[in-house]
Amino acid sequence: MVKKSFEALWQKSFLAQIFVIFLFWLAGLLVGSYLGLSFLSNVIGLFLLLLAIFTKVVASKNIERGANFFLSEMPLFFIPAIMAITVHSEIFTIVGVKILLVIFLGTLAVMLTSAVVVEIFTKESRRSDNE
Repeated sequence: MVKKSFEALWQKSFLAQIFVIFLFWLAGLLVGSYLGLSFLSNVIGLFLLLLAIFTKVVASKNIERGANFFLSEMPLFFIPAIMAITVHSEIFTIVGVKILLVIFLGTLAVMLTSAVVVEIFTKESRRSDNE
């Protein structure tokens, strides 16, 4: 009884699921630095998470909401505008304001396009599920 209520609580808490994914990233970082591997720690961490799912150490349903959160917010992690601001101080001039406007509008266009495409595929998926 207690185990089932714990599992139900675990599946509802996306913060706990994000923490588990973070722990696998951290494990990948530690493994990568210990072994001196040249590729990224997040790749190692995701491989460890995949291995844990295949060996049924972690059930995929127990990290599904956390993973969906990362997937839904992923475009925000790849916005190059922040790097442009930190590297180029001339951005704070008139030309910089124009550049920032273009970057902002480009980012907005990418986010809106991504949202529309995801919405179309979601509706199509629901439609095919109903048939």
